[in-house]
Amino acid sequence: MERSSGYGDVICQLKLNPLKTNNEIKYNRGFRFLKILLLIVITSIIGGYIGCHYLANSFAESVKDGVTKYKSNRERNLEARKPSSKRPKLFTISTSELNSLNDGTINIGGEQVSIEEILNLKLIPGDADDEENNLFPSQIFEFTNLEYLWIGMRGFEVMPEGVARLTKLKSIDFQHGSINKLPTDISELQQLEWLNLLWTSVNELPDNFSELNNLRYLHLGCTQFESIPSELYDMNNLETLILSHDDECQEKRIVFKESETVELKRILTNTELKIGR
Repeated sequence: MERSSGYGDVICQLKLNPLKTNNEIKYNRGFRFLKILLLIVITSIIGGYIGCHYLANSFAESVKDGVTKYKSNRERNLEARKPSSKRPKLFTISTSELNSLNDGTINIGGEQVSIEEILNLKLIPGDADDEENNLFPSQIFEFTNLEYLWIGMRGFEVMPEGVARLTKLKSIDFQHGSINKLPTDISELQQLEWLNLLWTSVNELPDNFSELNNLRYLHLGCTQFESIPSELYDMNNLETLILSHDDECQEKRIVFKESETVELKRILTNTELKIGR
């Protein structure tokens, strides 16, 4: 015969069940707290990773944009300083035509032109058989409004003193010329920004060459220098310095010591250097 539950059993159940429920509640609360804490930790880690990754990407993009803008601005500034494709009208004059210079006018192609109007000039030698026509004409120094002067081609080996009178000169191009010596007073051309000596026979620079404070572009490729001119070490204003050569100028190539190029790069930190090929 089964024994029915008595009053005492009911009391025991009433006393035990609340304790069991409280333990479960505490356990569940503790477990939920741990889950929340763990979720917070995981979220923080993921958020931190994402945040760091975002910041790193943002920083990288900022640096990239900064470098791009710097290069772009540098190129624009350099292009602005180079001889412009929108130069003033180009006048081509031979040494023999310079003999017609009289009272500030010159006969060019049968037309009398005031030398004050000539801002952009290409000077070419006269008859190759006429030695006098192949001497650099000092009359050119009367063109005091000149801004651009091109003296390429063969014929002129030495530019005499007097170029300082051309105070407005911004650019001189001797490319493929016979010139082998620059005048010392070239350093007085404080407006000069662009000088091209590519494929010339120049093998030294005037002692005061570094006084060209506004010079931004200098091309010395395929010249006769045996070492880096000492004057260049004082020209922090240069934006582009070209000392490179190509296969066609093997006899005139510049071979510099590594110590020279390293020192030049160390000093001219703001200059775009092109050394070697």
